[in-house]
Parts: sequence; C-alpha cells; structure tokens
Amino acid sequence: MAVNRRLWQYSDALAKKNEELGRARVTGAARGAAMRAWEQTAGETLRPLAEDRDRLDEAASELAGVLLRATTPRTGVAARRKGFMIRAVMGLAGFGSNLLEEQGRPYADQGAQYALSRENRRDRINADNLKWLIDTAYARRGPD
Repeated sequence: MAVNRRLWQYSDALAKKNEELGRARVTGAARGAAMRAWEQTAGETLRPLAEDRDRLDEAASELAGVLLRATTPRTGVAARRKGFMIRAVMGLAGFGSNLLEEQGRPYADQGAQYALSRENRRDRINADNLKWLIDTAYARRGPD
C-alpha cells in the first residue's frame, strides 16, 4: 500500500542509521551527536506528516468497506477470514496513527490531542479485536 510508505520511512531510516553507527562502533557522546545531526538533516525530512496518516485512514476505511460488502457466507471460515482481514486493516491504520504521533509532524493544533490519544487508540483497537474474537471467531466454541 503506497499510502503508508512515508509513515514507515522515518522508522526504517532511524533503524538503519543506528545499525550503521553500531557497525562503526560509534558509542556514547559521539553516537548522540551523530544521531542529533542525522535528526536535523535526513531525519527531519523523513518524518511523517498528518496528511500521510489521513491517506492511510482513508485507504483502510475504503478497504474495510470493500471487505464488508464482499459476498461471503455469514458463518464459517470465509466469514472469519473476512472479519480477521478487516481487524488487520484497522489495526494497521491505528499503528500508522501511533507512528505519526510518536515521530511525525502533526497539524499544529493536534499536538496536545495526540499526546492523549495514543494509548486510548491502542486499547480501543485491542478491545475491538477481542470483541470480534469472542463474538465471531470463537462464537460457537465451548470450553476446552
């Protein structure tokens, strides 16, 4: 999905930079200085933008809608597979939002909101996943 590429660019580049410094055995203050320099140059240009997250949210919602409208039996493996894919897509969108809030440049008026929403989003997605597992994936299974 091309819409999420920028959300992961910063994380991937940060990991690569840390690996490079590790291979070069740069440690301590020198490593900190190198990371700060990277952060002010390459790192800053790679940070995700709120628009990137918005595009991912739109694409995830559209894909979830396509999956919901797809013709499958109401029960059985096909229904569970479809439900699982919807949960996976929505989890990906939530993860993208968390990446933006941790590493990105949000809209100016959203900084304080982001600080409060990250944990709530993760918990809501986990609760939705658990509810789906109980209501759908394991609905007809009894105790072992």
